Amino acid sequence: MRYPAFFLSINLKRATSFLSVQPLDKRNPA
Repeated sequence: MRYPAFFLSINLKRATSFLSVQPLDKRNPA
């Protein structure tokens, strides 16, 4: 457990952006 804080913050931002994009993809299928 030696992950730096900025690494965790980047992962959280990536996860939140991915989760926010998922519902949009399901609502508006290409």
